[in-house]
Amino acid sequence: MVNILLVGYHLSVARLLADVTTDSETKVYLLEEPTLHDADMPYLRLDIPDAGGIVGVRTARYQQSSDYRDVVAEWHKEVGFDAVMPGREYGVIAAFEIAGTLGLPRPSALAIDACTDKLTLREMCARAGIRQPAFAEVSSAQEVRNFVAAVGGEVILKPANRHASLGVVELSGAHQAETAWRRTTQHQGPRAVKDRSLSWRYMAEERLTGPQVSVETLVQDGRAIFHNVSLMEFSAEFLEIGNVVPAPLSPECHRELIDAEERFLEAINADLGIFHSEWKLSPDGPRIIECAARLPGILRSEQIWWTQGFNLPLAFARLLSGQSVDPVPTGAASRFSFVGTIYAEAGVVTSVTGLEFLDELPQVVKYEVKVHVGQRIKPDHNPWNYCVRYVLVDPLVKNITRVREFLDSHIRVVTDPSVDAEADNAELL
Repeated sequence: MVNILLVGYHLSVARLLADVTTDSETKVYLLEEPTLHDADMPYLRLDIPDAGGIVGVRTARYQQSSDYRDVVAEWHKEVGFDAVMPGREYGVIAAFEIAGTLGLPRPSALAIDACTDKLTLREMCARAGIRQPAFAEVSSAQEVRNFVAAVGGEVILKPANRHASLGVVELSGAHQAETAWRRTTQHQGPRAVKDRSLSWRYMAEERLTGPQVSVETLVQDGRAIFHNVSLMEFSAEFLEIGNVVPAPLSPECHRELIDAEERFLEAINADLGIFHSEWKLSPDGPRIIECAARLPGILRSEQIWWTQGFNLPLAFARLLSGQSVDPVPTGAASRFSFVGTIYAEAGVVTSVTGLEFLDELPQVVKYEVKVHVGQRIKPDHNPWNYCVRYVLVDPLVKNITRVREFLDSHIRVVTDPSVDAEADNAELL
């Protein structure tokens, strides 16, 4: 029996962990923030499959708080946790602090620091000679202007310790600094608690060109034992709208990227765990954008399962419980997977068309529709406010591309921005 404590709810992760609960070898318990549980998960009942196989839930503050300590200590006496795993970014620090307190495996302190604050990561990479964008910590619009002037080109402004694309803004010139600063500092998103103040840091960095990829690496005993590379696609608002697993890269490009990843992991003393990094494939080689010491978001773990038959969350849990992960995939993936995400312009939804194709095309293995006529779309560029998300699987990447293009040209979510945004009959997305 392996008892896993998941800090922060993530449905995809919970489901993959629960794939083996039918033989009673693994049980998943959830620690969640009280306000997030009450507001976002009223449906989380333990007797329904959508709970992701979770067998117990308790609430305590863990985001930039240590209030969870007594709750977890008492729970551990009852259950006996074998592994503590972060479900989301804001649970990373608490999860690994709990693991340390309970004497359970966790990544090194250096790796945790680098992977929970982008400025700390940048400073470590600078000392180690890892290629990355020029950067600076900023604390005002004026400091943003100064950085734009120093770089002399397009700049990215973003929080250093938030997750996803929240607060990421592109500037083409210093005249946009005030507006960009306001957008970055005000956009916290739905997964950060609102019942207390949290501490945020901000950074500016040069905007890099080239394809963007993510690398998911499992590290056991200081050695990388598994890599997955995904090709990412973003909207102008830095919302992820497409992801191909595995990334269709040339062997030379793939090898150069993995070499860069392993040099980076050595620099931050990544001795154990899963490391989810993102890189720009610039003309002079891969440059690191960021890295997290947790499982990747959206449906990346499920894509790895569909293409390689490898359960990444379960492998992560085994590492965190002191077990070895064996075997791991060593050959090429037998299939490709694509996750497409469709967003809509702000306003009230007037029509939704083309959804019937999601049921008709054999490459579609899963989809979610979160929108209907009459719904109000907020102009907040929130990655959770998507309208449609679908998953394609096929042995040939050219078929993935063809079906994706077909769906994106036929699925339409039309909104009317002129409708009163506060209308009583407009439901909020």
